[in-house]
Amino acid sequence: MSFCLKKRLLIEKPEINTYKKVLWFHCASVGEFNTIKPLLREFRKDFYIVLTYFSPRARDYLRGMKEFYDLLYPLPLDLPPLVRSFEKRIKPLAIVVMERELWLSLFRFTKSPKVLINSYAKGGLRECIALKGVSLVIAKTEEHRRKFREAGVERVEVCGNLKMVMEK
Repeated sequence: MSFCLKKRLLIEKPEINTYKKVLWFHCASVGEFNTIKPLLREFRKDFYIVLTYFSPRARDYLRGMKEFYDLLYPLPLDLPPLVRSFEKRIKPLAIVVMERELWLSLFRFTKSPKVLINSYAKGGLRECIALKGVSLVIAKTEEHRRKFREAGVERVEVCGNLKMVMEK
């Protein structure tokens, strides 16, 4: 069994030893991570940052970016017992998801407030179901705000596309 699969199945559990409050950020890709780097830098001053990723390419890149997080871990498989166990182990103050990673179990079966940043809405049943667990969406446009509101998200703010202002 591969090292990463052991982590995704929580056979190998994350270890956290900190006095700081924990924020769980999820960035599926390198582009999403690069967009959120300025926020991670600021939040890391006051919080312990757990950063999860999905792709092996992202893992390889993120390993060289240790100044932006305290713990790097693959996103657990999107099954209720696994995401709940991971959340219980790291005890995040909030789960912050970059863009449009709508993992149903992550959104529906974790208890921490969930925030989508730089997000966009497509509509559809899956989106409506996943978004029921979201506390706040920072959307790219007014059109996306409208779609998120139609999907049932109460708190939606528009910030524009953060990729247009990301640091180089």
